[in-house]
Amino acid sequence: MNFFIPKKFLIWTIVSECFSRIAIIFALFQIPVLVKDFSVERISFFLGAIFLFALFHFFSQKLSLSLGGAAKKKIQAYFQNRFLNMLPIRDRAQRGMPLQELSLHYIKTADLMEPWYSRFLPSAYLAATLPCIILGVMFFIDKLTFMILSLTGILLPLFLFLIGKIAKKKSEEQWQSFSKLRAFFLESLQGYKTIKIFKKVKERERDLEIAETEFGKKTLAVLKVAFLSALAQEWIGSLSIALIAVSLALRLMNGSMEFDGAFLALLIAPEFYRPIRHFGTAFHVAINAKTAWNSSNNGEWRMENGEYFQFSILNSQLKLPAQKSLIYISGPAGCGKTRMVLEMLGHIEPQNTQTKLLYDGDKSNIAWMPQNPVWFKGTLLENLCPVEQRDFLEVKSALENVNLGHFTSRLNEQVLEYANNFSGGEKRRLALARIILLNRPVWILDEPFAGLDKINVEMIEKFLEQESKTKSILCISHNAETLARAKMVFDFSIF
Repeated sequence: MNFFIPKKFLIWTIVSECFSRIAIIFALFQIPVLVKDFSVERISFFLGAIFLFALFHFFSQKLSLSLGGAAKKKIQAYFQNRFLNMLPIRDRAQRGMPLQELSLHYIKTADLMEPWYSRFLPSAYLAATLPCIILGVMFFIDKLTFMILSLTGILLPLFLFLIGKIAKKKSEEQWQSFSKLRAFFLESLQGYKTIKIFKKVKERERDLEIAETEFGKKTLAVLKVAFLSALAQEWIGSLSIALIAVSLALRLMNGSMEFDGAFLALLIAPEFYRPIRHFGTAFHVAINAKTAWNSSNNGEWRMENGEYFQFSILNSQLKLPAQKSLIYISGPAGCGKTRMVLEMLGHIEPQNTQTKLLYDGDKSNIAWMPQNPVWFKGTLLENLCPVEQRDFLEVKSALENVNLGHFTSRLNEQVLEYANNFSGGEKRRLALARIILLNRPVWILDEPFAGLDKINVEMIEKFLEQESKTKSILCISHNAETLARAKMVFDFSIF
């Protein structure tokens, strides 16, 4: 992100704003003097300082906007070059809509990054420099006020840091929810004809409403944290100024301090907290921008047990945890989800693709369920246990887990060609039962919910969630309701 910073604009923005604050402090110095000596000369100094403050502040605002605009142009050029060089020309023609979705994602990211440069960066530097300048001035005006400002100046960033950690988490959840909603909507438009043919428009509308409601809840959670941050800033700042005012008033009453110094200290004190407040406000913009940037370049999602999988467009890696995880992969048909798995397993030759699945463990520990499972001539039991025999109780338990407990009476039945004596949903669940009986620590499932009704989908979802406590499960799925309920989703369509 620092690569795109127009350094000249940034330096002049900071210098202009520092000069504007110095001018306003000089103007505040003139107020106690005007009380004693209301002359044309003093009024000229005061008005001149106000004019310089307005002039430098105007230039700093213009420069900050130019800073954001210049950075945005660099980011857009960067995304444009990466977009054009990402895929071969033949793949662009084949993939179509996913690339349109990717371009929209880059545009959205560039828009979110502009305020990061125009607002957050200048406010971060100013929050570090201006309070130090004011503390230096206050040291010569009043030592006690200097100490109060120093202590409260530490507390305010501390509170902002604690609230910022919560805000970062909420913002990441909101962005993931937005990505799922966008991908789901695009997929619905892409397959609208199919949805219309099978008369599933009402169901699709309901699923879209569910995804929209989830995104609304995540957005509201981010706004709540933003309001909490603003409340903390106002409360701490107001309390600190009130504490300074009380200390100054008590010393004025005792006669231990002159009015000029007390009045000047009270006028300058709010200027100490102003840049910190601006930084706190801009911090929420920075969180949104950072989340969007990470989703476009390097994303990392941590699991409850500390394991994680990582995706990086620059490093082209999707890392599968060795144990205890349930990761869903979504995305439009043809975007390379299955190919990525087959390349990792060594079933096909690796291509010059942008995304690769990495697994550091022994590949013999992986149980792979393809979209079209292989069925061979023999009994159902022989198809369920092709590697090694299992006892009846293990087979029965596996069938019950996929809601096929009644198939125990058909274990000796001969499997016809392409398993045509079973329905599509039954074949899908029997293939999953075969994966269960293999008893491997890592499962990779390609479309395990295809052809299943809602009851069986929910049942298998719960089973996979339970198994993920001891196994690492990677599940490729297009089921919108499942993806909406999933805790960990990697969305291929935004890349």
